[in-house]
Amino acid sequence: MRRLLGFLAGSLLSLTAACTMAPGRDLAVADMLPKPEAGRMLETPSYRLFFDVDSATLTAESIATLDRVAAEAAGQPAARIIVAGHADRSGSKRRNKMLSVERAEAVRRYLLRAGVPERSIVSAAYGERRGLVATSDGVIEPQNRRVEIYLRAY
Repeated sequence: MRRLLGFLAGSLLSLTAACTMAPGRDLAVADMLPKPEAGRMLETPSYRLFFDVDSATLTAESIATLDRVAAEAAGQPAARIIVAGHADRSGSKRRNKMLSVERAEAVRRYLLRAGVPERSIVSAAYGERRGLVATSDGVIEPQNRRVEIYLRAY
């Protein structure tokens, strides 16, 4: 019995650590996003925000959109907001991954300041892996420098 309790406690600690680490959230968010069936596209996000080259700074247009997201979430107390950061292929894979993290975090922080409960927001960063527009490595593509927001009411 003691060994079983020790095993369960260790498993719970490992699971808790995996869920609270930023890289571990990638899997959790991926599980929440709509899955494409063979030959079908992913569901369209509720909102898309775009960023300047090598920047995670929110634009005035993005701020106005985030205010709408916060207002919509306020009307749905059980809403889940999934924030997915992306980058184009103009920098290194490492830099693009960091940019997508910074972009998703900028959106998350804004939504928190706007009153969205932290428990309602889940975020992920995909770097250059999920471009809207296919490009060669090193190509600047404005449509790929984005954060997608999926607003789900439960």
